[in-house]
Order: sequence, then structure tokens, then C-alpha cells
Amino acid sequence: LEMIGPGFGGNERHSHGVLFTHRDEVWTICARFGVGTPGRRFPGLQGEAFVLNSKNDRWESRGIVVTNCWPYDEIVRMDNGNFITGVQDKDGLPVIAISQGEDLTKIWDSVLIPYHPRLAPAFAETTVWAEGSTVFAIIRGGGGVAWISRSEDHGRTWTSAQPANLPMP
Repeated sequence: LEMIGPGFGGNERHSHGVLFTHRDEVWTICARFGVGTPGRRFPGLQGEAFVLNSKNDRWESRGIVVTNCWPYDEIVRMDNGNFITGVQDKDGLPVIAISQGEDLTKIWDSVLIPYHPRLAPAFAETTVWAEGSTVFAIIRGGGGVAWISRSEDHGRTWTSAQPANLPMP
């Protein structure tokens, strides 16, 4: 057991993120929030990247790489060379984040997934998978079921999230 994101004094803090490998290095993008832009759930939400230094076995910050995003899902490489992950935003709404190619330290783009008001997510943790230019998003939604949305352009635009036949307590 070890700490990756060291935390701060006051209201700002780190929280859990996703672990993955990229270019033979172990990475994580951790949520960082508590100070900054107001939000319904997570004010000032950002994602900070850390890479494990294999020489000294310590985690080193690579800085903020996503804004208004809390990564929850495995980072997936799309066939266009960008990476994508499912996230939620500062208000608890479903979003995906897309890298700008191989350099994961450049600020990722974020795209809100449209949804019907009855979705009413409390925490819209989102997971994605990609098949060619098509990307599917499964969202922890409302109404006791998961919600699904689809993109046909590598995650740049999305269908409105609809209830799926997957139970979601």
C-alpha cells in the first residue's frame, strides 16, 4: 500500500484514479479537486498524471492533464492514435476524455455525453470501449439500469444516452 497523490493542506485533495501502462511506464491519472471552479459535486475538478519512476520507485507528477474530469475507466487506444477514457465531471455528469495523440501530458479534450433529464445521475461513472471509429459508453445512471450512448466519430459527438437492459443498483 502506498500513496501516489500526496494531497494538500486545506480543502484541496487527491482521490483515486486509473492505473495503466504507456510506453513501458506505469501511469495513473488521479482526481484532484476541492478548490477552484464551483461544481455540484467536485469543485475545481482536474486530473493529475503521475508516472512511476522505475529507478527510485517513486511516483512523479506530470501535471494536470484533464480539466473538469474524474477518470474512472481504463485508458483505451483508438485506431486514430488518440486515447479515450470514461469520466464524470464536476457536477457528476457523464463525460469522456480524449488525448491529443501519444503525448498524454497535453490537456485532453472532454466531451459531455447528452442525456435525458430522467437519467438524473448521482455519480455518472462512465466506461467506454472502441471498435474502429465507433465508441460505446456505458453510464451508471438512474432508474435502476445502466445507460448507453454511441459515438461514430472517435468520441467527438454522442447520441443521447438511453436506458439499457443492464441492471444498475
